[in-house]
Amino acid sequence: MSFQTWLKNARKMRKMRRVKPHIWHVPGGPGNKGIGYIQNYKVGTRSIRQALSLYLLQRQPAQDHSPLSYEAITADIIEGSDKEYSSFCRPEEIRKKWPEMPIFSFVRNPLSRLYSCYTDKVVDAAREGRRLPFEAWGVTPKTTFDEFVQIVSNTPDEKSERHFRSQSWFISVNKKLIIDDLGKIENFQGDWERLSERYGLPPVPHKNRSSANKEDYRDFYNKETYQLACERFRDDIELLGYQNEV
Repeated sequence: MSFQTWLKNARKMRKMRRVKPHIWHVPGGPGNKGIGYIQNYKVGTRSIRQALSLYLLQRQPAQDHSPLSYEAITADIIEGSDKEYSSFCRPEEIRKKWPEMPIFSFVRNPLSRLYSCYTDKVVDAAREGRRLPFEAWGVTPKTTFDEFVQIVSNTPDEKSERHFRSQSWFISVNKKLIIDDLGKIENFQGDWERLSERYGLPPVPHKNRSSANKEDYRDFYNKETYQLACERFRDDIELLGYQNEV
């Protein structure tokens, strides 16, 4: 390993220690406290960001009488909405800063999420020529899923990249959830419809390019890696209600 690569990886690892939850804080009107959304990575983030951007656009004064749809939501609009209506805040500071604002998040079976992370950020990234984001942890295009599970299992949350950091780390403090509504990707449409009715959010498209969507994640674990992943993400399993699904 060259000195430049070592230095880049060391900087990456230091940066991980400063990771904070990414929270959208969308303002409401008179008598409306607005709504918050804490992103959990590899859990429908693209679709939810798109929906929140449409919601914000719909609330602006109409330029004409034509209805707004997702066709109007470009990547620039999403990035602009993100920049204006989101911030990064430590978990223990979120409720102090927004004590009354209802906050939601979506989660996913942690073992399914880990396999999806591997296929998207390692397998698909290598196949498509995208940058591999986990090089600082020793992950290469040749890293097998078994090896990836071993690496993740040996990496505590405070040193983990956000895509394989525990979901509960972003939405809990002292093993208590700091959100008001919890949706699950396994029931994405139904849970989103519930949130839509409660907060007036638009319907959301569900899109994901990862090849993991076509496969059953359980087929790719062996007994050892399954146990390692369950232990590594024990807090997710218990706090997020996946005890009966792993």
